[in-house]
Amino acid sequence: MFSVAASSLGLEMNRSRGITLIELIVAMVIAGIVATMVSGWIVHTARQTTASQRRDDREQEWALLRNELFQDGSRGQTLELSKTAWKLIRPVAGRDPDTIEWRIESDRLTRNQRQKLSLDTLVEGSFTPHFNGMDPERDVWSQADRNFDGLVDPEILPKLDLLNLDVVFRRAVIAPMPPSIDTLHLHAPLQGPG
Repeated sequence: MFSVAASSLGLEMNRSRGITLIELIVAMVIAGIVATMVSGWIVHTARQTTASQRRDDREQEWALLRNELFQDGSRGQTLELSKTAWKLIRPVAGRDPDTIEWRIESDRLTRNQRQKLSLDTLVEGSFTPHFNGMDPERDVWSQADRNFDGLVDPEILPKLDLLNLDVVFRRAVIAPMPPSIDTLHLHAPLQGPG
């Protein structure tokens, strides 16, 4: 009886010293599940942070665009205006005035050939003039461009008081989300040519 108890005690001693294969597999599965959950959380957090940063960058870019458009309109003098281009001069203290040109091109908006809204791709856009004496019931461009050359007529330029910039752009997003389409409407008061 003593030998059976001793051998059984010895067997217990051998089992408590090592790890069985099943215990090792269970530990590895649990560690894998925890690692998967942690890595998923890290990826989710990184995506949220990146999306938030892009949103903040976009808002800052929109604010700068609004400010530039407002400053150019309120301080500059319009030389030419079409649906896709706005050319003006802006006085600068102590030197010749700056010539500024806004353009809506195939996929971007530029100011003096520098791209605006760099985080987004321009889908479409247009400048729309408003002027004193405009008939709200009629198309703006049929009133502003009577000779059909694509530019606001020179006799209308002194009457310009507001410029709208309407742009539709495709927002760049992180995969797997589809890109979204947003519209931005900006208004600039105009000083006019003189």
